[in-house]
Amino acid sequence: MATISIPEGMNEKEYYETVVSEEEFLRWYKEQDHPTYENPSVTTDMVAYCFVEGRLKLLVIRRKTHPCQHRVALVGGFLQKHEDAIQACIREVQEEVGLRGASAAANMIKPDVCFVVDCSPANDMDGSKTSNGRLGEGFLVRLVDRTMVLRPNMREKLVNLAEENEIKYQYYTSPGGTDAGNIHQAVNGVPTAVIGISGRYIHTHNAIFDIRDYYAAKAILGKLIETIDEKFIEDVRK
Repeated sequence: MATISIPEGMNEKEYYETVVSEEEFLRWYKEQDHPTYENPSVTTDMVAYCFVEGRLKLLVIRRKTHPCQHRVALVGGFLQKHEDAIQACIREVQEEVGLRGASAAANMIKPDVCFVVDCSPANDMDGSKTSNGRLGEGFLVRLVDRTMVLRPNMREKLVNLAEENEIKYQYYTSPGGTDAGNIHQAVNGVPTAVIGISGRYIHTHNAIFDIRDYYAAKAILGKLIETIDEKFIEDVRK
């Protein structure tokens, strides 16, 4: 088997999904261990359109990874057990067009501070100890994604609180986004942080996470609630 040279800072999965040809990706993909999906597994594809100045506009996404990298596709995803097709359509479309519900909630509640809890893709299948998102290594402190950069003073508060209470954590970056992207821009700006948990095969019926990471996220959220006062809010707003 030929030796591959993966760029520094990129794991094997990211390399094959974004750098190599689709043919090379498919060869690699067939050799991987994959979760067994429940049968039947149902996916939905949405045709969302509108008319603008008399012209038909269709909502599509451009795929960032293989297969079909850089090509456009309809919005779609797995139908979850608790929802029907209409609910799945609403959820998937809202996720793609800008987290509308998060903006509405933030402007209605006008929070002093916000902590978003989210599950993020684990990238530890290559076994590297420096992979971005590793099961069993603690809750995620999301530093940056395409919708938000964590404020340094908020990062300092989170990390200090975790270390003082011996709560395991790890730093995380993402090409995606969460509700935090809209919430932190709401009202006059809301100090926001994402408390994450790494999961393999997220958005499927067979997602896997480490229960220790769940308890770490639960612990830091409890400590944050106990700690927040006027000084905390003043400090993270500086």
